[in-house]
Amino acid sequence: MAYQAAQVLAAHRTAMLEWTCRLEYAVYALPRPDINVFLDLPVDYANRLVRARGKHSYSDQVEDLHESDLTYLGDCRSVYQSLAAGSQGDGRWITVSCADQMNKIRDPIDIAGEIAHELNPLLIKTGSSGCHGQD
Repeated sequence: MAYQAAQVLAAHRTAMLEWTCRLEYAVYALPRPDINVFLDLPVDYANRLVRARGKHSYSDQVEDLHESDLTYLGDCRSVYQSLAAGSQGDGRWITVSCADQMNKIRDPIDIAGEIAHELNPLLIKTGSSGCHGQD
C-alpha cells in the first residue's frame, strides 16, 4: 500500500490508499492483517546500508530502481508513518525504530526483543501457542 500511495501526489494518497484497501479486501477478498510491524529506518541511513551491501545478486547495480530514488523512499517512509499512526489504512500497527538517537542501526537482537515484547501480549490474549496460531 505504501509503495503504491507514494507514487501519487501527497494530495491523492488517501484516495489511493482507500482504493487499494477496496481492491485487496473487497475485490480480491484478501485477509486483513491482524497486526503490521513497521521497522522504521531513516532513508539516508537505509541508503548507506544499501551501498555498503554492494551489488545485487541479480544485476550489476548496487541500487535497484526504488533504492536509487531517495525522494520516493522518503515518500514511502512518510506513508508508512501515516499508516502506523493510524490516520489511514487498516489494522493495528507497531512501530519499531531501527536507529538509535545517534542515527546508528540498533542491534538486531534488541530490535527482535522489542518486536517480541510488543507481540507477546497479543499472542497471550488470543491464546495462541504456535507460531502459526495453532494450539
